[in-house]
Amino acid sequence: MTKTNEGRPLHNASYSTSASAYKLLALSRDSARPLWNAQDNPEEAPAAGVVIELRRSIGYPLPLSTAESPRGAHFFVPSTRMHSCIATIMRLDAGNSHTGGILRLPEGRHVLSRSKIREIGACVAASGWTIDDERLFNLVAGLQEGESPREAMLCDLLGSACNLGTSPATADALLQLYDDIVGAETSAKIFSLCDDDGNRCRKTLEAICAAIAPHTPLGSFPVIAALTAYEAIRLLKPFPAVNTFMASFTFSRILIANGYLLTSFIPITALLAAWDDSCVSSNEPAGLDRIMATAQNRDWSLWIEEALSLCTDYVEQTAEKLFDLFASRQLMSKLIAQDEGLNIRQQKILLEALLHEDAEFTFGELMETENVAYATAYSDLSSLKDLGFLVSRTFGKTTVFMAGDALMAHLGERLRSIDAAAWEEVFNDDGTLTDAAKTAHDDMIGKLRTSAPLENEFIGFKSPVFDPSRAVVLRGDALD
Repeated sequence: MTKTNEGRPLHNASYSTSASAYKLLALSRDSARPLWNAQDNPEEAPAAGVVIELRRSIGYPLPLSTAESPRGAHFFVPSTRMHSCIATIMRLDAGNSHTGGILRLPEGRHVLSRSKIREIGACVAASGWTIDDERLFNLVAGLQEGESPREAMLCDLLGSACNLGTSPATADALLQLYDDIVGAETSAKIFSLCDDDGNRCRKTLEAICAAIAPHTPLGSFPVIAALTAYEAIRLLKPFPAVNTFMASFTFSRILIANGYLLTSFIPITALLAAWDDSCVSSNEPAGLDRIMATAQNRDWSLWIEEALSLCTDYVEQTAEKLFDLFASRQLMSKLIAQDEGLNIRQQKILLEALLHEDAEFTFGELMETENVAYATAYSDLSSLKDLGFLVSRTFGKTTVFMAGDALMAHLGERLRSIDAAAWEEVFNDDGTLTDAAKTAHDDMIGKLRTSAPLENEFIGFKSPVFDPSRAVVLRGDALD
């Protein structure tokens, strides 16, 4: 039986007579070449139709139907590159026993909040809104209040983006999220103006959610399911407004529900926009131009491959940054823990200030996170300022503390006076890490990458989260 270049039997042997079809099928794996479209290249249309039909017969359907393209005509074919990307993301995120714990440390908040702010900025740009970048940052970060309904909504978006819940994405859940973003009263008014009172929106969302449900073939690839739902909402525009925001939030919600916490923070709108811009400058096919199209079918395989690759690059880079910060936390926490003159809250503050130059602390924040009285929060931060570790600035009625320029110098002098040998094991005279400290730091990162058990407990984090060597193996007879 004749086979395709992917080793799968063809459904109709007569297709093997089309040499140009095989040529196109082979070329379709080359994501760098300009892709054809049957309308633009009528001479290639017959061969193209054969290729698309062959691939569709072994592909997975996507819920991306429109009036111009019949339902079920959109699909993708899993490839080795896709599986490699999914495996990498799994290893660093949902399948990593340490990543979730690190994300709950200050490292997660500092690194990932920037991603969310970047994503909201990209959604604003994609929606055609005009707003100054600094103004947008201040609104989303809560540093300023909105002066219009649209700006007021932006003020709440970061909170919505970081509190999407862990339940599966359903039509009801997405409609509720839409109400939360634009306001239930505003949402009801907008839907009342629609010709069908919002029935099209619900039906579209139900079709999307049904196609990516966990029990479906597409649902077995959570990252691809999230990308599919994202693009479906962007293309089909089920909501009367803010479809790009809803697409982004749906992308994150699907990943959170499937245990991909780090991946859920991918600034997907920003990544895809940057991809389009880079392709334009390099004269390569961008974004949706990589979809192989005939009059009735759309093969999304190359688009999904590239989008998955972008997601994988982000996860790898972000995981490395988080692992590096976590390893640095371990080294410094052992030194700071020797200072019995500082309480555990102050040690946590110093660690965060050392690792994150943009870290800021207020009395109110400390009262909330540590569940202490105002007097205690005031004493903790004021003492660190008096020791020269922190400086303060006043914004209205709020006093904000942050790392001083001489934080490391003051801390080094203090800790050397407590245990000079311990300090010199970690730092050279010029402030760089010793060879032994570098080795320990790199070894820690290696363990984090591979989910190897950790053996130390230190400030703000208890490990191991999961130790395979201590796990109990349950056999069938043990479950009876």
